[in-house]
Amino acid sequence: MYLFKLSPGKWVFGLTPDSECPAGIFRIEPSDDRARVSIRYVQRDIAFRYAEPIASFWDATGTPYASFDAFQAASNGFFATPGGAAQLINKSGEVNSLQIGTMDVIADIATTDFSLAADAPFLLKNDGLLQVELQVKLVNSAAWITTRFETGWNPELLKAVKANAASGLTLKYGY
Repeated sequence: MYLFKLSPGKWVFGLTPDSECPAGIFRIEPSDDRARVSIRYVQRDIAFRYAEPIASFWDATGTPYASFDAFQAASNGFFATPGGAAQLINKSGEVNSLQIGTMDVIADIATTDFSLAADAPFLLKNDGLLQVELQVKLVNSAAWITTRFETGWNPELLKAVKANAASGLTLKYGY
C-alpha cells in the first residue's frame, strides 16, 4: 500500500499512487518488535489491516519502507493520536491533538535550536513568569518567524524553536 504525503494537507494511502485519503481516519498499532503494524479505523475501532509487514507499505516511488522508524517518519501527521484521543485536523491538513501525552523540558535552548526527529510537530509551553518573543518554524513552513508566546500552552503547531539566550526562559514541549 502506498502511504506518503502528497502536499501540505493531502495524503496518499491506498493501492495506487493517486489514492488520496484524509488524515486522522486511522490509527496505528505497531507490533512489539516493530516489524509489523495493524491499522484500525478511529471511529469504529475495527481493523483495516492486521499485522502487515512494514515492507508492504511504499513511498511515492513504490519503494518499500525499510524500517518502522522510516514508516513512522513518513506517516507523521497521517494517523490519529494513540487510542483515537480527541483531535482535530487543521486547515493545513495536519492532525493536531487537543491533548498531550508526552511533555519534557527544552534543554539548552540558550545555545541550541530545538526540534524533534523528522520535524515532528509539537506544542510549546512557556513555563516562565513572563511572555517571551521567540523565533519558530510552524509545521508547514520553512521560514523562521518571530512571535510572542504567552505563559502556559500556546496553540501554534511547531517544528522548531530557534536558540534564545534570554534569562529566565523556561520552555517545555508536548505532543
